[in-house]
Amino acid sequence: MLRLPVCPKCGHSCSWKEAFKMTFIGSHAFCPSCKSEIYTTWATIIVNAILGSALPLLIMFGMSGAGQPLGRIIWFAGVYFTVYLLLTPYLSTYKPDK
Repeated sequence: MLRLPVCPKCGHSCSWKEAFKMTFIGSHAFCPSCKSEIYTTWATIIVNAILGSALPLLIMFGMSGAGQPLGRIIWFAGVYFTVYLLLTPYLSTYKPDK
């Protein structure tokens, strides 16, 4: 089951909006509850890089190579990125300050 990330210090469960901000804005953030500085893990950064750029590019180049119409490729890209943006906060993990 997908769960939103929690603060490693106080155990505060982030809301989707808080997790989205912490994942996409900067490499570190502050816990809204205990105000401690937290960082995204390398695993989160790598998963976001693969799911956010490498995988969709490979799929879209494969679709264009297979002769799919451009409209279908653009539709697929829109659906893919919408699902990616909605699910990314659930895939994020954080570590305490250095």
